[in-house]
Amino acid sequence: MTMADELAVYDGRVMIGTTRRNGPHAFVAKGLDGKRLGTFPDQAAATHAVRVASRPAGWVNLA
Repeated sequence: MTMADELAVYDGRVMIGTTRRNGPHAFVAKGLDGKRLGTFPDQAAATHAVRVASRPAGWVNLA
């Protein structure tokens, strides 16, 4: 099983950012504005960072 080198991240039908492979064990997350959100050890963590960064500043996770 192989993973895509670059993956678009969507919230419903709206694209909110991308993740890109940066070596064998590193993934870079970027927002729609092209701002780099960081480097993560797996694609799930990078996708999560994109989702969190796309939320409004006052959003609080109450779960």
